[in-house]
Amino acid sequence: MVSLPIKKPKTNAKVLTNTYCLKRVTTALVNHLPLRIQGTLTPKLFYHHLISLSLNRSSLHSARKTFQKFRSETTLRHHLKKFDMTTLIDQSFDLLWSTAAQILSPNKSYEFAIDYTHDPYYGEIDEKNAEYIIKAQRKKSIYKFYTYATLSVVTKNEKFVLGVLPVQKGHVTQEYVRKLLESLERHHIKPSVIYLDGGFYGRPVMNLLREKEMPFIIPMPDKRGKIRNLLRATKKKTVLPYTIGEGRPNKLTISMGIIVKRIPKEGRRVKDRYSYAFYGVEHWGISKISRMYEHRFSIEASYRIRNEIKPKTSTKNPVVRYLFALITFVIENIWVSLQNTYFVLLQRGPKVIDEDSFPLKVFVTLANTELRRILGEIRWISRLR
Repeated sequence: MVSLPIKKPKTNAKVLTNTYCLKRVTTALVNHLPLRIQGTLTPKLFYHHLISLSLNRSSLHSARKTFQKFRSETTLRHHLKKFDMTTLIDQSFDLLWSTAAQILSPNKSYEFAIDYTHDPYYGEIDEKNAEYIIKAQRKKSIYKFYTYATLSVVTKNEKFVLGVLPVQKGHVTQEYVRKLLESLERHHIKPSVIYLDGGFYGRPVMNLLREKEMPFIIPMPDKRGKIRNLLRATKKKTVLPYTIGEGRPNKLTISMGIIVKRIPKEGRRVKDRYSYAFYGVEHWGISKISRMYEHRFSIEASYRIRNEIKPKTSTKNPVVRYLFALITFVIENIWVSLQNTYFVLLQRGPKVIDEDSFPLKVFVTLANTELRRILGEIRWISRLR
């Protein structure tokens, strides 16, 4: 259990203050998402309001019940309308990179994962949001989502989100992959391998990665007839060539690896088969390829963390929703950066982070302490009788 001191120690002990935690998040947003505001509400104070929504999982409508000096919902919505999608997308890469630049080194290779993350939407679809609402597999009675393509570092201890792109109807998958990879090239980072979700399977994405000579692993759709028949006929792990679009002029031949695992099911162990398309990692062997691909699932923990610091909103505006998503990922990246900077054990060997000393809830508590000072913590309320 983590206990927080009431007062800052007067000794020379090294401490991480509430002011510094909030400043790291605010500085990144102010520097990379500039906003012109006149009056007493400064851009810095404006972002304090938005950060408080994330840390307290509140909405614009309910936040005034928490802070005395919280500006009106009308005022904040007026300034939120100043953002536009094109500018946010262009600035998002530098924004997210700034939160990880102190930790990531251009001279080191990292494992990356490209994935889709879905934000449920319960409202109506109209001309304002029609091109951003993606219908997918039903989850908890919902099938409508605002979807984002993400680029994440999945190397142990250094799990940063470096790219977030809103998915729109009419845009092909390789377009998002290309934009995400261009951000890595801009910062001279070459991935050791890229793990992709099964939703990215296809010739256009694979051709793009091969042209850029980027190693990748992607699961193959085992429900397709030809692949399903190969899996059924395989009794042990194997690697074989597989042609996508056979008989077509733009066909693509890839390496297909099949691994057979025994998994417990209904009190007995049954065989299950998994297949992967890969490039640039042939020297690993299919057993290691399957084992390394499991690193991709660490981003699920990142999504769970994001859900703990995600603002509540019912707005149809995709720009506002995208801005809220960026702020959430910035907060998460700053927390990971602080862990990598100040909570690494002093010992020989690989880097080990003392995660118990600085969990997310402590970071949220510290930043919230400063926000309560700035926005005015509610200390009294009028009674009816």
